[in-house]
Amino acid sequence: MRKNKASLHIGVLILLATICLAGCWSNREINDLAIISVLGVDENEAGDLEVSALFIKAESLFSDTFVGGAGGQHKNKFLIHTSTGKDMFEAIGKLASAVSEEAYFGHVSTVIFGERAARNHMETSLDFFKRENDFRPNINMLVTKGQAADLLKLRPQFNSTLGSEINDLVNINEFASTQVIHDLMQFRKHVSSNTIDPVTGVVIPAEQLRVEVRSEDMGSENQNEPGAEEQANTEENEQENMETLSLYGTAAFKGGELVGFLDERQTRGLLSIQGELSNDVLVLDCGKNGPGAIGLLLQNSQSQLIPEISAQQLNMTLNIQVNAQLKEISCLDFNVDTDQIELLNRKLEKAIRQDVTSVLNVAQKQWETDIFGFGEAIYRKYPKQWDQMAPEWRNGLLKEMNIDLNVEANIIRYGQQKDPSKANESR
Repeated sequence: MRKNKASLHIGVLILLATICLAGCWSNREINDLAIISVLGVDENEAGDLEVSALFIKAESLFSDTFVGGAGGQHKNKFLIHTSTGKDMFEAIGKLASAVSEEAYFGHVSTVIFGERAARNHMETSLDFFKRENDFRPNINMLVTKGQAADLLKLRPQFNSTLGSEINDLVNINEFASTQVIHDLMQFRKHVSSNTIDPVTGVVIPAEQLRVEVRSEDMGSENQNEPGAEEQANTEENEQENMETLSLYGTAAFKGGELVGFLDERQTRGLLSIQGELSNDVLVLDCGKNGPGAIGLLLQNSQSQLIPEISAQQLNMTLNIQVNAQLKEISCLDFNVDTDQIELLNRKLEKAIRQDVTSVLNVAQKQWETDIFGFGEAIYRKYPKQWDQMAPEWRNGLLKEMNIDLNVEANIIRYGQQKDPSKANESR
């Protein structure tokens, strides 16, 4: 009898558990969602926010043959809606009310701030992203020097969505310059910190870097069909010169306010100070070896920040070590031997020193923003003194801090060939 009652109780519990687990009360069908891939945030002439959203048509994600009108499968895959508000909440609310489906932010992979919006609205906008549950913490935070809305109009080249295209740009390859890209969680953490200021990447049209993207029709199976020639000519004219995106430089902030932009060399200096320089390309001249160049891949770096407080004077010893590989040599009569490698090491040290000095002159001396993490190093070693220094850190103390810079460079590899290639050199 007891065994039967125990079995009955277990059965009832299993039934109740099954009823609780079987519900789908919070499900949302994809056909009922207006999926947003990228958000652009700008400031208009009146000082209000203009939020642009790149909506993806759901059916275009599941079919390579999706055609939304004349011009082929690239047409009408995306919609761009722009709304205006005093803050992010008001602008997003207007945006959501202008679409017939539910605006879904769970697939937003990138938020791009225009320059004016980044200077005047970044901190308040971050408060909205923090409170809204749909936004993921690993969203790419980027800044552009123009209008963010203009970048949302560019067509992805290698991916189905612009958001995926930007994600691939963020994943640096061997032959791309090192960039500083922070996601929403990292950026927000640095904004709220009193020991380090935030930075993130700058996205621009590739044509500004003199990168030309062309799409050429190499032939089609329906070339002989009636009207195919006219359609091909139309598509060729539309796609002959195509615009795409590129990452270049770094946006530097002081708290939640954009203060300026770092170029490629200054970005390299910043990463050298932080010990995060990797997979960056640097080209040196041949010096006494005449015309040509020496291409180096800066493989990795390490850094030490050593603060010292003595006689009311704050000093920072900055030790940087960079390892590099020889990737290309086009110098005349250049032999890769011990003396030449040592000479290249000294030239590389000089180049890194110049990059570091340049970014220090701008960020430390002019903007008085601690994008390097000097404050964190001081806090770790002198926590009590830091509490007294923090209120004046970005109002004179950082600017007056002395920095002792030491750079060591090592070329550790020269590839599969030691000396440069020459014509008619083999028998």
